[in-house]
Amino acid sequence: MSVLAFLPRFRGLDRLLRDYETRESWSAGDIAAYQLKRLNRVWKHAIEHVEYYRDLAVTHRLPHRFDSLGEFSARVPVLRKDLVRQSPEQFLSAQKQPGQWQRSGGSTGVPTAIYWEHESHREMLRGKYRSEQAHGLSVFDRKVVFWGHGGSFSPGWRGVQQRLMRPIEDKLRNRLRVSAYDITCENLRRQLPVIRAFASKSIYGYSCAVHLLARAAESDQGIPGLKVAVLTAEPASAEMLDCVATNLGCKAVIEYGAVECGLMAYSMPDGTLRTRDDLVLIETLPNALGSHDIVVTVLNNPSFPLLRYAIEDTTPIARQVPERGFGILQEICGRSNDWLIGKHGRKLHSMAVKHTLEDWPEIRRFTVLQKQCGDLQVVLETPDCISETLLCTLRTRLEEMLEGYHVEMKTVDFLPGNLAGKHRWIVSELAAQEYR
Repeated sequence: MSVLAFLPRFRGLDRLLRDYETRESWSAGDIAAYQLKRLNRVWKHAIEHVEYYRDLAVTHRLPHRFDSLGEFSARVPVLRKDLVRQSPEQFLSAQKQPGQWQRSGGSTGVPTAIYWEHESHREMLRGKYRSEQAHGLSVFDRKVVFWGHGGSFSPGWRGVQQRLMRPIEDKLRNRLRVSAYDITCENLRRQLPVIRAFASKSIYGYSCAVHLLARAAESDQGIPGLKVAVLTAEPASAEMLDCVATNLGCKAVIEYGAVECGLMAYSMPDGTLRTRDDLVLIETLPNALGSHDIVVTVLNNPSFPLLRYAIEDTTPIARQVPERGFGILQEICGRSNDWLIGKHGRKLHSMAVKHTLEDWPEIRRFTVLQKQCGDLQVVLETPDCISETLLCTLRTRLEEMLEGYHVEMKTVDFLPGNLAGKHRWIVSELAAQEYR
């Protein structure tokens, strides 16, 4: 037996995962009743012990408990992310349970500090283990992890401790960690034999990193024994999933989670992206750009309640509620400022730009920034030579899509992500300004 089985989060894991599996087939009414019960427990604690919600309840004359999820959604205002980022102390309970502070990866620019109760965090992890179990994986199976290690860059003793403990923890967890910081084609090809020799059953990592590994493995023998590749932390298109499944020879699935909210959704064997409705309450609200904002209520962390939290992600279609089982999301498109705005007001989905650029073999990765003036700045990672003719063609296409805004093209040999290892494809300062 693995030594991990003796840790608190793994005790009685089989029994607990059976409970998680059972809830996945509940009726819509049973799920709503379960969510309401958990919500009211968190709400009661919040209005008694958390400064922000105590004030909110008084200002908006909110009840001590809600009679329905609809009443909760209608009466409680949406919580903006920047408020939590700027003043996390407002959301910390005066009666907090044992836990620890965590920080988001800062994919929106600035990290957010979040306090998680230990037991709440373990419950979220068990939801993740159950989602992997649905694809035939065990928590004790070998796993390749494409990830960053921001804690290693921390100053002083904390950084030293992180650098010392990370390889020990990876060893105990049967993990092979591959840095997401260096995802050049040459480095990924060097890593492929190491990954194959590790005999992992799954790969877990940033969507971009796993996708690029798959591209590096093209025309190769794939990775024997690999069952599942989990793409997370960044949007993953259908084309990316197809590439990973084909080139790595395994199922390719999506995990949707965040440091603030834990596990929110996961691809299940039937191909649907299911929200984890026993842990979070997900709303999809129409926005000014024709998409839907994802709003999250965490149902199990009263020490740091996030209720109707606008996580700043979007989805093109409202969440579906089947008669039985958890809710369904079509896809996660990215942040609310990943849309582009044309010169005459046209709203352009970021995937239109992505599809314009990603199919050319000369281009490995790219970033696109729409400035507040509307002009576009495009940086292309092109390790090999790219012709001026192709650059001119792409510039013309993008300028037509943006109804005449100027497009500046730049090429580089390597395009790094942020410190967390993530890669944000497209950001629009203009859309963010209009959205507000």
